[in-house]
Amino acid sequence: MVLTLNHIVLIFAALWLALGTGAFFYLRGAKNPAVKRQRIVILCCIAPVLFLSFVSVVAGVDQILIMIPFAALATYVNIRLIKVCQKCGALQSALSPTFQKNIFCARCGSSFVDVI
Repeated sequence: MVLTLNHIVLIFAALWLALGTGAFFYLRGAKNPAVKRQRIVILCCIAPVLFLSFVSVVAGVDQILIMIPFAALATYVNIRLIKVCQKCGALQSALSPTFQKNIFCARCGSSFVDVI
């Protein structure tokens, strides 16, 4: 069986949906903030690998060489911007939607000084 572009896109969409759903339940099950932080780093590293493998299959290896620095930068920024509250374990962005630095946890109100 030869895989066409339509098949590849469907496989990628199914894997991306499974990754998102799995990440939701995977992170929801963790109550310990340190464990949750480790899981976020793992998931932030899995997503670009999946995306870059899709790009390499669809566009070729020469295109993936262009995309690697951008995927690495996006991964670094995601890992740096996602915080886990030490008190309640909630996931928080380090920046608000207006690009101001968040000072307190939106769920419990604890200070971001206590965030890992």
